[in-house]
Amino acid sequence: MDPNSQNPQGESDSVKKLEQDLDTLTQKAKAEQVPGAVSAPVAASPVVSAEPVKPTEPIAPLMVAPVIPEVTPPKPTPVAPPPETPKRGSPLMIVAIILALLAVLAVVVYVFGSKLLTPKSVSTPTPIAVVTPSPTTDPTANWEIYTNNYWGFSIKYPQDKLTQCPNYTTDQGGIRFFNFGFSCPNGTDVVYKIGIVGNVPASQYKEPKEPTTTEQISIDGKQATKNTYIYTESDATLFAQKESQEIVINLNKGILVLEQWGDNTDDKQMFDQILSTFKFVEVTPSATATP
Repeated sequence: MDPNSQNPQGESDSVKKLEQDLDTLTQKAKAEQVPGAVSAPVAASPVVSAEPVKPTEPIAPLMVAPVIPEVTPPKPTPVAPPPETPKRGSPLMIVAIILALLAVLAVVVYVFGSKLLTPKSVSTPTPIAVVTPSPTTDPTANWEIYTNNYWGFSIKYPQDKLTQCPNYTTDQGGIRFFNFGFSCPNGTDVVYKIGIVGNVPASQYKEPKEPTTTEQISIDGKQATKNTYIYTESDATLFAQKESQEIVINLNKGILVLEQWGDNTDDKQMFDQILSTFKFVEVTPSATATP
């Protein structure tokens, strides 16, 4: 057989098979190709054929892009959103501010109001009692004054309660008082109520009996002895007087005795008032006793 006279049908099958293999490789490459990448040219396997192959049109080389592994980006860590601040001028914020101001105002009003409404304790000064001394009336203001220049003393006596008798009043012997309205006798043996009796010399003085009590006192700056006497039935006539008291003063000229007889309370008080007026005075030698 002439070699140049080949079966055109066999050549046609080889070419088709070659085209099919090329299509298969192209599809595989497209399936594996990353979008956007250019496929690399795939060299066709030489086909050994006993018959010469007619030249065909050149096939454009297939560019295959390298496979790039897919990198998964890290998931971002969720960040908590900042607390929502109330918008300026929002109703809630305005209400909150008003309530806060009202609370502060209420506290201030309570504190200051309690101080203002609480009554202050005003210490009322204790009134000082002013004691106005009532004018004391001197009961001896209008009494009669008797002055004895021999013994050098003066006294005051109530002329409306006591009567002095001339025959019982001398400078040296002193003065004796009887009840008011008493009719003075001629003698000197009548018991008197109050007397200031002089004893010259001092030995002339005799105590009526042993004193019941004795005490030392002062009469116008002079030392004196006060004797009291209580009389019993054994004292004979003195028993009628029941008691008496004597103030004995020792002076240069003798002994001066102030006497009060009887237990009458008013007479004792009057005797004490007479003693309160007793004063020693300067002696005038030529003077006589004033009745």
